[in-house]
Amino acid sequence: MGMRPDPTFHASPRLAMDAPAEEFAYTLLLSPDLSQPDALAVIDVKPGSPTYSQVVHTVPVPNKGDEFHHFGWNACSSALSPLTGHAFLERRYLIIPGMRSSRIYIVDTKPHPT
Repeated sequence: MGMRPDPTFHASPRLAMDAPAEEFAYTLLLSPDLSQPDALAVIDVKPGSPTYSQVVHTVPVPNKGDEFHHFGWNACSSALSPLTGHAFLERRYLIIPGMRSSRIYIVDTKPHPT
């Protein structure tokens, strides 16, 4: 069985720059007065798409007062190398911490990134 790295693994910054561009971007929607739950917004960033630059989905959370902060993927590109011994990893989960609440939300971007 050959080892195949996650397709988001890039062995160098140059290879990352040459890789296909992301099709979706993720950003946080915050409730500054804590009157509503925070949410994750999925934005279409694929040029030429009919929904380019638009929010195509939101993922609201059930709790108010989280104050989302510094979210990211479950694995960085260097962890996805088949040479690290973690060939089973893939960049698929967004980890979103709530600074005020200490809650942690995990959003699975599979089977579809929206």
